[in-house]
Amino acid sequence: MKLRFFSALAIALSVIVIGVFTTVVPGSADEKDQRGKETPVPTALTVSLVEPKNVVWPEIIKASGAIAAWQEATISAEISGAPLIEVLVDVGYNVQPGDILALFDSTQARTQLAQQQASLNEAKAHLTEAIGEAKRAKQLDARDALSEQELIRAKTKEQAARAQVQLAQARLDAQQLSLDKTKVIAPDSGVITTRNATLGAIGTPGAELFRLLRQNRLEWHAELTAESLVKVSPGDMTEIQLPGGILLTGTVRQIAPTLNAGTRTGIVFVALDAATANHARVGMFAAGTINVGERAALALPTSSIVHRDGYEYIFLVDREDGRTTEQRVITGRRFSDWIEITEGVTSGADVVRSGGAFLTNGDHVKILDWPMNNLGGVE
Repeated sequence: MKLRFFSALAIALSVIVIGVFTTVVPGSADEKDQRGKETPVPTALTVSLVEPKNVVWPEIIKASGAIAAWQEATISAEISGAPLIEVLVDVGYNVQPGDILALFDSTQARTQLAQQQASLNEAKAHLTEAIGEAKRAKQLDARDALSEQELIRAKTKEQAARAQVQLAQARLDAQQLSLDKTKVIAPDSGVITTRNATLGAIGTPGAELFRLLRQNRLEWHAELTAESLVKVSPGDMTEIQLPGGILLTGTVRQIAPTLNAGTRTGIVFVALDAATANHARVGMFAAGTINVGERAALALPTSSIVHRDGYEYIFLVDREDGRTTEQRVITGRRFSDWIEITEGVTSGADVVRSGGAFLTNGDHVKILDWPMNNLGGVE
């Protein structure tokens, strides 16, 4: 029994020793396999370099605002008591100065005009009579056949008759004006934007009948902060983008002298060019830009900018050892495929042109020659 126990124990120990020997003996198959594998060497990324370029670009201010009428004329009734008997235009009609837009009943006005004409004729007849009497009185006075009192009376009668003629003429003119007011006339050229006139309505002085967009002229009311407002001048050129991608052009006409107390913004009044304003409508909201001049800039291709964590970076390269350095920058204006760098880089720096998103600080790169004078259209 004991012999069997010691035999089994000897066999177990032999197995353990062989296993350990196989594991630690140099030159085993597993160790040879591990030695045959070499650690791979990282492959350097090939990049092209570009230098920041000194350029002169337009200085653009972005803004937004509503399309509005240059001036809107309110056309109201000027006659009282007469019904409206005809409306000749509607919303969207283009009119010229002097065009008749609507007519009020003129029967009463014509009757009163005829009465005033008769009163004028009567006054003129009395004046003719008074002039004749005054002439005869002068002749009698010359022969001492008329008293001074009678001569004065004749002259006074002539003067009174002349005054009556003037009064009758004034009343006739006033009545003619009332007759003219039965016709509603366009005061200027433009398009009818609102029509409140309805047939049968009784005329009330001041009641609005139509609204007229004067001369079809539209404006863009761009809202700017005080900082941007001081850079704008009358005559600056603008571009406005309407919904749907329609592009309008215009010129700064006037700058508001005050700011809105609530928003702290001021209005720039931009007159839209008639040739491009056909698709604009009053009340549209649009974004646009104002060109306030030119300013020098330092520019890089937009492909060189890397966006990380809400900031913008570029990668500089040391030509001697090919190592990269991550550099944070601040950007400004854009032109074509180039962007202004306002802070973070200087002229003559070697910047990775593209592919920076695959780089980290201190990476080793291979430099691919690139035409350094290739501006891609930048001027």
